[in-house]
Amino acid sequence: MRIATNKDYTLVCNILSEAFLYNPSVNWVVNKKEREKRIVKLVKYSVSKCLREGTVLISGNEKGAALYFLPRKSKFSISEIWGQIQLAFQVIGIFRVNEILKRESFIKKQKLQVPHLYFWYLGVMSNARDGEASKELRDYVFQIAKKNQLPILLETSEPRNIKTYERMGFETYSKWGIQSKKMNIWFMKRDFIRSN
Repeated sequence: MRIATNKDYTLVCNILSEAFLYNPSVNWVVNKKEREKRIVKLVKYSVSKCLREGTVLISGNEKGAALYFLPRKSKFSISEIWGQIQLAFQVIGIFRVNEILKRESFIKKQKLQVPHLYFWYLGVMSNARDGEASKELRDYVFQIAKKNQLPILLETSEPRNIKTYERMGFETYSKWGIQSKKMNIWFMKRDFIRSN
């Protein structure tokens, strides 16, 4: 496992683009026309943002990647504003921007207003079925949270992930959904666990 740099940008984008091809939340956000190309653009935006402001990890076998953020003060950034404008036009589609903004506003309000490690993405390629990559990345993020004495927050739109996260010590503290579109997001938290 290693911390990615700008040189790893393409590799990380390839891993996450494949991993999120059928992710419900990602597919709900992107415009359905040229869906796969739009997923790649969404992933590129996310990886660029995290390389600037967070931490990007790559598993030892280069089959998995994870993105996380530690607490920080928000800074005004022209590149971030430009990235969001491109996201609106190239990924979401201008007619759905208002709907997506409402969702993002709700998500932001659901995040607990305490210092935390935000576990944004964890993606593993389909040919890495042994679980080694995801375990390696997850354990590293857990170590960072423990070192910084921070709870971990994440969201998932995959119902099958909930039990897995619960086995890791996460609990659901909120849920958002659109019944008509069968779209749900579970907000989960794992408290900082002190060693005895």
